[in-house]
Amino acid sequence: SLLGWLANGLLYADREGGELSAFRIPGGSSSLMRAMLDGVGEEPSYHRVLVRVERDGFGVRLGFEDGGVERVDRVVLTLPPSALERVVFDPPLSGPKRCAVEGMGMGRAVKIAWTFSRAWWLDRNWGGSLQCDLPFQQTWDSTLGEVPVLQAYVCGEESVRFSRSPDPVGESLAMLADVFPEARETFVRGRFHDWPGDPYAGGAFSYLPCGYVLSDMAGIAPAEGPIHFAGEHTAVWQGFIEGALESAERVADEIAAA
Repeated sequence: SLLGWLANGLLYADREGGELSAFRIPGGSSSLMRAMLDGVGEEPSYHRVLVRVERDGFGVRLGFEDGGVERVDRVVLTLPPSALERVVFDPPLSGPKRCAVEGMGMGRAVKIAWTFSRAWWLDRNWGGSLQCDLPFQQTWDSTLGEVPVLQAYVCGEESVRFSRSPDPVGESLAMLADVFPEARETFVRGRFHDWPGDPYAGGAFSYLPCGYVLSDMAGIAPAEGPIHFAGEHTAVWQGFIEGALESAERVADEIAAA
């Protein structure tokens, strides 16, 4: 929606130049997750799909696709809206919450990462950030440590085409090499991720459809008893890691107040 776009634009009103994405977590986002887990002395459980959330007088009972059950006092659900819709709640979520979850949009975008033997873009005195009219619309330097990496977003209809390509990494690399021949000469390997086709995501990031801000948006973030909701889709800084961290602070305050 136009109102949603304007609200997002205000977040960048006081930024200049390279400040658009100025900060990076040392070691990548996984290092932040590891630090959080180490802080509570827990290990993550992977590939356990949540299918049911039940509330009773003793807390919350979580049911998983593998038949496992966990009982907790409170739960923080960070599932994106498209995945949250597939979870059965007993008792059901409130009307405003259900409308907010069902009404939130999920962006069609895929990500491509190219690893190179050297950061050839630095030889050109270029930082790697590019906005262009190629099928991939944006690139940026995402080097971690000494491994040179460029990443690219492909959005909209082009993302659908790339998700059906037999070699999206090679196809996109050829396009990049048409502009920068060094890309082909120094290419090592690549990776492609299809967020809309990812069952744990259902899209790359949330967006605010027409009418959503003034209708259903108020219902997306509030807790429902001992069930708390977090993730970038519940934040003011919607669509980015900044929003996910913002939502974490809000939920921590909710739990502390409870």
